[in-house]
This record gives sequence, C-alpha cells and structure tokens, in this order.
Amino acid sequence: MKPLPNFSTIPASTDRERLPVGGYVLKITGVEDNVKMEYLRVIYDIAEGPEKGRYSDEWANEHIYAHAFIRSYKDTARGMFKAWLVAVDESNGTKFVDTVEAGLKEAQLVGKIFGAVIGEEEYKTDLGDIKTRLYVASVMSADRIRKGDYKLPAFKPYKGKAGDGMKPAPTVTFSNPLKEDDLPF
Repeated sequence: MKPLPNFSTIPASTDRERLPVGGYVLKITGVEDNVKMEYLRVIYDIAEGPEKGRYSDEWANEHIYAHAFIRSYKDTARGMFKAWLVAVDESNGTKFVDTVEAGLKEAQLVGKIFGAVIGEEEYKTDLGDIKTRLYVASVMSADRIRKGDYKLPAFKPYKGKAGDGMKPAPTVTFSNPLKEDDLPF
C-alpha cells in the first residue's frame, strides 16, 4: 500500500444516522441541467430546524445522491415540474414560473428554499439486493411545512423481489476426456 501522509490527523468515519421521514424546509445548494435527458438535478440541504445544515459537511460532498432529486421537464412531467417551481416561488416571493417559456436560468434557483416531504422507499441495487433510501415524496411552500400542513407518505416497499431482472448463471457442462480404463488405479 502506498504511504498516506497525515493519516493520523484524519478522523475515523462514524455511522451516519439517516434523516427521519418528515417535512422539511430545503435550501437549493446546486442545480445541474441535463438538456439531453430534459431534467434538473436539484441538490439541497436542510434550511431550518434541528437538521439544519445536515448536508454541509465532507460526507455530503462525497454523497450528493443522498441529498439530491430529479425534476424532469419532459412533456409528460411538466405538471410536476411546475408544481415544484410554484413551491419555490411561494416560498421566496419569486416568479420563476413566468421565466420558463423564455428559458429558466437554473443558477438563479441556488439559495432559494421550498418545502418538501421526505419519504422512504425500497429499491433494487444493480446486484439485485433490496435496500432502502429516502426520496422527495412531495413539494410545497415552506410555510405549509412550517405549519405542519402535510401528510407523511407510507413506506413504499419494492414491488418485485430480490434478484428480479438478473441474468441466470450460464449452464456449464463438464466433459472429461479420460475414460475409466485410462485411470492408473
């Protein structure tokens, strides 16, 4: 193994407790536009309450997937995209909804807040294992979250079963070229 300078000064990682399911006021910390796939990847942190700043450390920088979600703006998803922008506008007094037809400048969303309900769901990994993750279940104004005017989503179990979609192992046949008569015993 190669030498690791300053290794003694690095704190050991500890288990990170998962964010509880619930309503949160989120702050947008980054937005990435995937023009080809027609979606924005929204990176967020918790803006208020006991979990404020939860995703502002080194772990969060290395695990963006843990505090990001996708907002598609494809034709079939534009209603959900608009609902999210309405939540941002209501929470900040902005008018992003009015700028979309001329081309939304996604960088202007950074620093804005909105309300979101975080739920928990099961998913299947590439290896076929079933695991759980958090997801943005719904979006709304920050005031609705502050007032507690939201419902927690039910846990979403994976609908298939572990190993679904995996290719079966190939069938292997063994052919021994030696005959019993060729054996020395």
